Amino acid sequence: MSLSKQKKRLHRIPLGNYVVWATFCAGDRKVNPFSRLPNDANQIQDALGFPLESRGEDVFLFAYNAPDSVALLFPTVADAEWNDVFCPAPDDTRIEYGLTRPSQDKPLLTCQPEVVHHDRVTCACLVMPIRYLPAIMPSI
Repeated sequence: MSLSKQKKRLHRIPLGNYVVWATFCAGDRKVNPFSRLPNDANQIQDALGFPLESRGEDVFLFAYNAPDSVALLFPTVADAEWNDVFCPAPDDTRIEYGLTRPSQDKPLLTCQPEVVHHDRVTCACLVMPIRYLPAIMPSI
């Protein structure tokens, strides 16, 4: 489905519940952050620091621009809850975002920038069509 159709149908649907975790391309925030990650649901989950128990699940990728009125904040232990792979941001005032911590068994996956924001951002902010990535790619 095209971006315009998705935005028209989903414009009131929030991107998440409570706290939304987001990543971006640190060098250029207009670049799709998923374009530099593997085209594999499990590897994306690993690169983004998803909890280990969620590995093996399908992924929906949302590329959007949060409105300027939305505060983009550092993720904290309170946001991460009991996520075993959460890594707090360094205590340095020059740092503007947190970093994910991919697993040690995937050395080619690099840490990705991460922020959190409130859940009042909707699909009206999408800049690309929502992409579905199954955890197990079907063989053809």
